Amino acid sequence: MSTDDQVLDEEDWEEEVEAEPPDKCPACGSTRFGAYLWGHHSPDDELFRQMDEDEVRLGGCVVSDENAFWFCRGCDADILEEGWLAPSIAVAG
Repeated sequence: MSTDDQVLDEEDWEEEVEAEPPDKCPACGSTRFGAYLWGHHSPDDELFRQMDEDEVRLGGCVVSDENAFWFCRGCDADILEEGWLAPSIAVAG
C-alpha cells in the first residue's frame, strides 16, 4: 500500500467532518441529538462538561460501521450515520 493510499482522501474527510444527525428522530420526531464518541479519547474539562450536559457519550474502543453516530435526547434512541434507528441488541439475562 502506498503512502498516497493511506492518506484520507480530501472529499472523504470533508464528508466525515460534515456528518450531521437527521432532521428529526426516526423514533419520536425530536430534533435534539447528542453524539457518540468512539475510540480512545483523553478526558478533559470540556469533555466532562459535554457528558454532564448529555451532549456526548463515550461509545467504547471497538469501532465499526454498525456503531450509532447519535442518540436522541428525547427518547434515547440510537441513530446510525444514515439517519436510521440502530438495531437493538438483546441482552441475555
